[in-house]
Order: sequence, then structure tokens, then C-alpha cells
Amino acid sequence: MKTLFTGLLVVFLGTFLGYLVHIDSGYIAIYYNNWTLETSVWVGIIMILLMYLVIHTLSRLFLHLFKINRYVSNWSSRHANKKYLQYSLKGIKEFAEQNWRQAEISMKKAAHFNKSSIPSYISAATSANRQSAYRRRDDFIQKALE
Repeated sequence: MKTLFTGLLVVFLGTFLGYLVHIDSGYIAIYYNNWTLETSVWVGIIMILLMYLVIHTLSRLFLHLFKINRYVSNWSSRHANKKYLQYSLKGIKEFAEQNWRQAEISMKKAAHFNKSSIPSYISAATSANRQSAYRRRDDFIQKALE
């Protein structure tokens, strides 16, 4: 119903505008030095609207170009959070299944994607400890302390 109403409104406005153009097309003349521009009012209005559209589009484009660094930063942050969650869940699953080597690998990767990675390093250290890899355990604990 809303689409039908919009369509009828566009048809009515188009018919009304056509009627106005038919009655009197008007005349615009612009003189500057040795340069002259002559056109009808309606073509002048359309040209002004097109110039506005071009200027508006270009200004929006430049505005977005100046913000591209923030867009990339936001995308990178969302991507890192997604990877952190993916590796953390995989590590927790492997840890629960007592697959210590895979749990250690997954938690180490999860720690790489998160700035506050203490839980990931502690889980990786626990997994390394269960494998009797004490040097790797100590390295993970040291990274967690840092």
C-alpha cells in the first residue's frame, strides 16, 4: 500500500511538473565578461540539482577517504576478536578432551589475537605442564606475567 501511494505521488508530481513546463518554460541568461549562458528555468533547475548531487557525492567520498584508517582499524579489531574466540573455543574443547598438544597450540594462537591474553597463556602453560614440557610451561607463564 505504501509503495502504491509513493508511485501515485510520483506520477502526480511528474504530471504537475510537466504541466508547469508546458505553460511557461521560463528563461535564464547569465552574462560574465565575454561568456554567456542561456537556458530555460527548468533546465537550469535540473543543472543546479545535478551540480549539488555531484558536489555532495564528492564531499562524502573525501570524508570517507579521510576516515579509511578508522574503518580498517575497526575491521582489524573485529577480525582479531573473531579469531581469538575461534581459537579459544577450540582450545577449551581440546583441553576438555585432554588433547594437551592441540590445546596448547590453540591457546597460544588465541593469545596472539588478544591483548589481555592471560587466560590463554595460563591454559597453554597448563597444557604444556600436562605434557611434561616444563620449559614451554615456564615460557607461557613468563608471557602471562608480562
